[in-house]
Amino acid sequence: MKKTFSFLLVSMSTLLFHACDTNDSVSHQLIGTWKMDRIYHLESEIPLSNCVKKSKITFYENGNLTYNSFKTENGNCLGQNNSGKWILDDQESILSLSYNSLQDSMIPNKHGLMIAEEQLELWQTHLGDSIHYTYKRVE
Repeated sequence: MKKTFSFLLVSMSTLLFHACDTNDSVSHQLIGTWKMDRIYHLESEIPLSNCVKKSKITFYENGNLTYNSFKTENGNCLGQNNSGKWILDDQESILSLSYNSLQDSMIPNKHGLMIAEEQLELWQTHLGDSIHYTYKRVE
């Protein structure tokens, strides 16, 4: 009985350590600042102005985020700063973002996530409409 309990305790500890380590690893890779690189809509790339490419998102270890979005309006490059929270569900590869105040965001609230080297990919499909965002690491 003692051996069975010890085996279960070691197994559970290993499983929990592995699960936390995997999630922490993806979360750790996400931490930092990412600059807008490309946007795809229904698998077609949308041309981005240099102004829009200034948009960036910063993920902090404490679950906070800042999103600086830029758009061209009447020939002027206008920026908007937003803050909020992020939550990563590593098992589902879903990143949830919530903003304190955001009127014109290019980022959906929940989307798929993939991090490869210095590139962050976020995507969402809603009613057959697919949008894919690609960011490059800044810091």
